[in-house]
Amino acid sequence: SHDSNNRLPYADNELLAFLQMMPTNGYLAHTMLVIMTDHGARFASLRKTYQGKLEERLPFMSIRMPPKFQAQYPTIMRNLRLNSHRLTTPFDIHETFEHLFDFHSNDHYQSKSNRSISLFELVPENRTCAQADVAQHWCACYNWQDISTNELIIQQYSQAVVDFLNKFASEYKQECATLSLFRVNKASQLKNDDHRSNSIHSNDKNSSLHQTNESRFYQIQFETKPGEARFEVTAGYDPKTKNIRCSTTAS
Repeated sequence: SHDSNNRLPYADNELLAFLQMMPTNGYLAHTMLVIMTDHGARFASLRKTYQGKLEERLPFMSIRMPPKFQAQYPTIMRNLRLNSHRLTTPFDIHETFEHLFDFHSNDHYQSKSNRSISLFELVPENRTCAQADVAQHWCACYNWQDISTNELIIQQYSQAVVDFLNKFASEYKQECATLSLFRVNKASQLKNDDHRSNSIHSNDKNSSLHQTNESRFYQIQFETKPGEARFEVTAGYDPKTKNIRCSTTAS
C-alpha cells in the first residue's frame, strides 16, 4: 500500500480468516489483540490531499482486551474507550505494555517517561502535541489556513529548503544531481487565533522551531527537478530578523 491503496483489498480475505480463527480457537480468551498500522499514505496521489496528510499522521490503531479482563476492570475499559478519542502516540502504546508487565489491578500506574501515558490511565482531554512530544510537523491538531503559493515568503521559503537540500547532499555531488525548485503545490499558514499555537514548540530535541509573539508558521508542499521529488516542510518565520527556521522533520 506504499504506492497505492488499491492493493489493500488483496489482504481482506486473509485478515478476515485470521480474525475468525482467533476466537474460534479460543485464543482471544487470554490475549490482548492489537491491530495497527505504522502510518498512512506516504507516496500515492492521496498523500497530496488533506485527507492523505491526516492519514499519514493518524494511522489505524485498535485494541481488544480479553472478555474476562473487560468484566473485571470496567474502569480501565472505560479509560481505553475514552482514550480512543484523545491525542495518543505510539509511545503511549509502549507505556501500556510496560503497564501490563507491572500490572496490579486498578492501582494507579506511574509512567516511566514524561512523554507517554499508559492507555489504561485516562489521557487528559486537553493534551497538546507539545505535551505528547509530537514535533510540530507531525501534529494533526493545528489549524492551518491555505494561502497563495505565489506569496513572496513562500517562494523564498521553498528556495531556502532546496538550497538546504543541495548543501546537505554536497558531499555526494558525484552521485546526486543538484536540485532546483520545480513548483510549489500547496502552502498554508498557522492561524493566529489557534489557541494551540501557544504550545507549538515540541520537546523534540530535533525541532528548531520556537514560538514568539511575532512568529509565523508555514507548511509547504513542493517538487524539485530532476525527478519531480515531492517534499513537505514546516518552518517558522521571524519578521523581525527575517530568519526562516525549518523543522528537521519533513516528509
